[in-house]
Amino acid sequence: MTDKHLAFSIYTIYDNEIELDDHFYGTILPIVKEFLKNMTRDHNDAFAKIIQYMGWMQVQDEGLWRLIEQKLVAEKLYRYVPLRELCKIIDAVATAQQGSEELFNTFERVLIKQRLNLEPNDVIFAKDGFEARKVGSQLLFQVFEDPLKGLPEGHASEEQMKLNSSENEDARKF
Repeated sequence: MTDKHLAFSIYTIYDNEIELDDHFYGTILPIVKEFLKNMTRDHNDAFAKIIQYMGWMQVQDEGLWRLIEQKLVAEKLYRYVPLRELCKIIDAVATAQQGSEELFNTFERVLIKQRLNLEPNDVIFAKDGFEARKVGSQLLFQVFEDPLKGLPEGHASEEQMKLNSSENEDARKF
């Protein structure tokens, strides 16, 4: 089974609204976790789809969500997920009532930095996710109102400094 087969299988469960019973949690979920452990940036499409469908199905498994968060934040796989898919991930994680403050801060930094690339549907998914979790700065919600508008005075340099410092930290790790 490939990563794309797994993502399609999870989609099928989601699309057909199959009940998440003991069989799902005892048999299917452990397989998904094993696949997720081995996913890299080369699997970004399937990785994103699996997270989305697991979130939208409201899968409640702490081990799964810790693993997802580790892959997104610690292993920085969020960098390889297309912005459109990342916005859907935000909504899905929030739908499942999962995700730490650190994860949503990471999402926020990406959205502010990539604001000019946000499409209207992307904004809807991301905004719904941040509103559902009741997180996000005032600046982020200003970006949601008009992604093409420049950042307010004072915020541009402050946000750019945060982004540059995190990029510099990342560059030192290589």
